Amino acid sequence: SRQYDQAVDLLINDLKLSRERNEKNQVMRILLGLAKAYEGKKAFTRAFYYTRDLLHNARVHNAKQYIRDGYKLMFTMHEQLKHTDSAYYFFRQYTTMKDSVAVDDFTRKLSIYKAATESEKRQAEIESLNNEKLFNIQKLQLAEQQLKGESLVRDILISGVAVLFLVAFSLFRNISLQQRNTAQQHEFVKQE
Repeated sequence: SRQYDQAVDLLINDLKLSRERNEKNQVMRILLGLAKAYEGKKAFTRAFYYTRDLLHNARVHNAKQYIRDGYKLMFTMHEQLKHTDSAYYFFRQYTTMKDSVAVDDFTRKLSIYKAATESEKRQAEIESLNNEKLFNIQKLQLAEQQLKGESLVRDILISGVAVLFLVAFSLFRNISLQQRNTAQQHEFVKQE
């Protein structure tokens, strides 16, 4: 019981601070803690007081999990006090709210899963586009290398043709000069 007394003292101080700071979630968490501590001490009047305060705050802020926890505590306390009708009433309220919280929880998890799936899908599309871009860059680089190779072959062929042309021109000129020289020698010989 001494532990409950220490817990209650700490929680009452925390409750005062949390109310001053308008920390709604913290207030509801502390109210639940106080109600459970008083229930543990079997101080049911105080436990009911804090549970009702919790339920009021939870309804105002539509905090279903705290409404669920408040109904469960009300059911447990009425059951201990052998208030069968009230215990049954709060048990039904607790069960309904428990299902509602479970559905909300499932819906929230499902939306998180859908968002994650969409994100993964987008990431896969981005990776696919990046891979396609990389592939296109590689194709361009390959085509560029191919063009450079073709350009080199063309330059070599042009150079080769030019060299052949120069050699042919030289040969033609030499042959022409020889033929002219030969013709001039024949004329020179005829003149003598």
